[in-house]
This record gives sequence, C-alpha cells and structure tokens, in this order.
Amino acid sequence: MREDGFSLIEILVVLGILGILAGTIIPTFTRYTSQARVTRAQEDVKALGDAVLNFYKDTAVFPIYQNGGNTNPGAPIYKVLITQGDTPGVVGDVSGWLSAPMDTFSNQLIANAQGYPTKGRFAWRGPYLSQTIEDPWGNRYILNAEKLTPGSAEAAWVLSAGPNALIETPYSQPAGSAVLGGDDIGYRVK
Repeated sequence: MREDGFSLIEILVVLGILGILAGTIIPTFTRYTSQARVTRAQEDVKALGDAVLNFYKDTAVFPIYQNGGNTNPGAPIYKVLITQGDTPGVVGDVSGWLSAPMDTFSNQLIANAQGYPTKGRFAWRGPYLSQTIEDPWGNRYILNAEKLTPGSAEAAWVLSAGPNALIETPYSQPAGSAVLGGDDIGYRVK
C-alpha cells in the first residue's frame, strides 16, 4: 500500500534535474547580461561622440573651451570631459585620462554653461544630448578633449573603462594608429 507523498529517491531525482538545468541556464543568462552591458556601452559612447560632432557642425569648434566666448588659439581648454559615475582606475601610463582641468558633457552639450554664442552662423543650437549617464558598470564615460584642439594629430576617444573598470587605452596616440586597450569600449571622435 502506498502512502501520500514523495520518496527520497523521487526528491533526489527532481533536485538533480533542477541542478542540471540551473547549471546550464545560469551561465547562459550571465553571458547574455554581460553582452547586453557591452552593447549598451557601445551605444552610449557612440551617442556621446555623435553629440560632440553635432556640436562641432553647429559651432565650428569642439566643446572643449573653458570660456565658450573665447575659442581663439591659446584659449584655456579642458583636458577631459566626463559624465557622472565613479572614477575608473588606470593601468600603466594612461593617467592623462584623469587630468585636470575637466568639465562635464552636461555643461558643454546640454546646458551651454560655458556661454558659447547662441546667435549667428556658428551658434550653439543644443542641447545635443537629453542626459548623460554612467557606464553600465557605474563608471564615468571620458573624452580626451584636449586631443580635439585645432592642429592636434592625436586620436580623440569617448571611452568606457569596460567591465574591469580600468582604463587601458593610451591617452596620447597618433590618429593614424590609434587602438583601444584591454576591454575598454570606445568611439573615435577624431
């Protein structure tokens, strides 16, 4: 005569099957989540880079000047532009990514805090972004803005430090041979 309930063997078989399913599904889910973060970072750096280029199309200067009304050669510029988020670490000799003076993408591309002219042929016609956000790992997006100065022959990147939160891309690279380092995610503006 059989009593209600499950035998120990039946419970162990079900637990074994659940364990096997979890062992195959969890790594797949984790892989898709990781890839989704990389894809989002790729889209974000492109959107930030495109906003910089649209700013340039309107104003005929890049968004790097500390006083938007003074864009003459020798005018004070920002070395980097950043979004909110944690400051990523650096690997090797790439410390230029954390150089001062720095400004935010928001000040330059959303608020016109530097006072670029808003009338005339080469006017600030923003905002060029609706908002800026941190990368999918909670770190800042960074642009090596000083590489956008007129006459610079070096590459300018909008960069995410990637999953390891360490910037591995050299700050200064000749434009003709510029490459991303490590797991950094970037969009080349110039």
